Amino acid sequence: MAQAKPQTIEGDYRIMPRDIDTSRHFFDAFGSFESENTARWIVVHMQQIGTWAPFHIEEVERLCEDTQEAPASDRFSTNPLVDLDRPERLKWITLGGDGFYRVTDEFIHRCHAAAPMERKSGMYRAVK
Repeated sequence: MAQAKPQTIEGDYRIMPRDIDTSRHFFDAFGSFESENTARWIVVHMQQIGTWAPFHIEEVERLCEDTQEAPASDRFSTNPLVDLDRPERLKWITLGGDGFYRVTDEFIHRCHAAAPMERKSGMYRAVK
């Protein structure tokens, strides 16, 4: 029997997925093109959900395939984005005991700093 997917994520996030511009690369956010590209696809997935939710990497890879993009990562577990040996306060993504990955505050802030959406007159638009 498949394990039920958690519906919420811990934390009170002021930056939501819609606040990040995924139309551009997250330059210098995570130190490598591969990690930044994977991060961008994770944010795209969260934008489709509408919140920061626990996820399986297969969900992100399926999104990439559906949009005819290359998979987010050939080996997600070895991607520097998911360095489980990193000190807790420096982790970008964590793997819960339930088998679901979760983004951290640091991940969210790095993505937003690299590619913020600008809010004008109540509407969001990409910052050029």
